[in-house]
Amino acid sequence: MNVLFHFILGSICIFLNVFVYSNELIQSEIIEPMINFNSSIYKHVPELNNFTFSASLKVDEVSEDIQELGEHLPEAGTAVPQKEKAFLSRQSIEARRKNPTVLPSDDKRGPSSTVGTQRRSETYQAAKEIHGADLNDNTPAYIGLLSTAEKRCPTKILVDFMSKSKKFSKKVFPKLYKNAAEQFETSDINTLRSVSVFYSKGVMGKKKYRSVYRSLSMTTNPKRKTKTTRIQVMSCSLPRLVPYNKLIKFLNEVDIGTLRV
Repeated sequence: MNVLFHFILGSICIFLNVFVYSNELIQSEIIEPMINFNSSIYKHVPELNNFTFSASLKVDEVSEDIQELGEHLPEAGTAVPQKEKAFLSRQSIEARRKNPTVLPSDDKRGPSSTVGTQRRSETYQAAKEIHGADLNDNTPAYIGLLSTAEKRCPTKILVDFMSKSKKFSKKVFPKLYKNAAEQFETSDINTLRSVSVFYSKGVMGKKKYRSVYRSLSMTTNPKRKTKTTRIQVMSCSLPRLVPYNKLIKFLNEVDIGTLRV
């Protein structure tokens, strides 16, 4: 019995010693380093605050840069343009280079009329998308095509193409020229030209001036609907002299002073 009592008492003492040693070990190895670490953090709190503030500013700057770049990115669902591919695949580009578009009357053999129509349709559709045309107004596409031709196309090609185009030579140029010709016919330069013709090598009479007037601007009408018609170059009528009646009226209004014999 005494032996059992002493054994239990000894075990309790050993347990108490181990418990005390463990508390001291925890205090020295865990709790005290944590206290020291926390005190060191508190010493550097201003520095941490400055670091946090500068990091926050940097994050804000990066966010602004990302937002600015995002404005230039394509919208969701839109295709991102790629170099050399543009509107066609690489294979299609190589195939078309073997059969390029040429001027209508060139000696080179170009694509068939069906292929030419398809290419013009594709070019027109691309111009509509690029220049902002909508379903109700295709004017931006027309302006974009003409502006591109004006800025990028060499003058020689423009002249060659437009001189062979019936639309340009018979509809566009005559409208541009007509306004300029009408302004020239009523200008002072044309009046002086008519006076010079009237007084060349002596004074012309009425019949001679009218004969010269018709010869310089009129010709026989091959269609026989009228006797004469205006002389035209590329569907543009030549400018006329001042008619005889208007010319005489102008000359009579000129004050030449008093003549003495």
